[in-house]
Formats: sequence, C-alpha cells, structure tokens
Amino acid sequence: MTRLPKNYCGSEDGETIQSSTVWYCDWDRTLSFKIGDYWLLGPITGLDLFNTTAVMYGYHVQKQAGLYDAAEDLRAGSKAEHLEQGRRMYQQVECLGAAFMKSVWPLPDKTARDWKRVESSFYRDSTEFGKAANIKRWVKAGFRTADPASCNTWAAPSSKVS
Repeated sequence: MTRLPKNYCGSEDGETIQSSTVWYCDWDRTLSFKIGDYWLLGPITGLDLFNTTAVMYGYHVQKQAGLYDAAEDLRAGSKAEHLEQGRRMYQQVECLGAAFMKSVWPLPDKTARDWKRVESSFYRDSTEFGKAANIKRWVKAGFRTADPASCNTWAAPSSKVS
C-alpha cells in the first residue's frame, strides 16, 4: 500500500513521515507494508525486502508463542529496564528473521556475499534497538543455526542486548 488505513492498529491517522515502512499489528496479526520511494528507488534490494519480511514475521512468531503478550505484560521498574525489554524483543525478531533466511538459503541468484551485505547493513547504535554490534551478533546467531532456539534474548545477559 502507499498509505496506511486511518486508525490502523490504533494509530491516529495511519501515516508516518517515512515513505517506506512496515508494521506488525498484534491486534489482528497482520503485516502492512507502506511502499514508497525509499524502497522503490533507493538502495534496497529484493533480498533486503525479503529479509525485512522475515524479520517482521518474527513478531508474529513471538505472538503465536506467547512471547509478545508476555513481554507486553512485563512491568519495568525503570525507564532503562523498559528500554532493555524492548531491545530484547527487537533483537529477538532480528534473530528469528535470520534463522528463517538460513532455513531457505541458498536463494536463487544470491550468494554468501549478498547475505553478508544484508547482515552487516542497516544497523546503527540506538537506545531503542540496541548497539549495532549486538544486533548483528543476534542476526549472525540466527543465520548460523537456522534455529529459533538460538534467539533467546531473554536468557542473555543485559550486555548482550544493550
């Protein structure tokens, strides 16, 4: 879609300033992709979009497994703890997406070099999502094993999800 529906998943007007973005709505368990110039004309490739879909599907996996709702029910004792819980969720979906990617790898006309580019791109240090090095560590773990069990960010020490 080029515009999200009004009130999509509780949003005021369904719009953001981003020309291209994706959401997972836990209310109705849907993924919605807003396709704009960044994805159509930018540096994004088909493999990037496939990986984005796999990562976003990770939220659905969390929902189906009960992890999404359990995380929503957690009560944080501080803002720092709340941010860490969000990073655990986010880094887990990155790992789950990579585990799926490995489960269908190799892909036609894609090389290990193509995956390495995806694996090492798009990540920046962020208070909300975590350090780029930690996100990449979880992505590599998921792709190395193709096993969702390797994505247990909740058992990892805080330093591994910071």
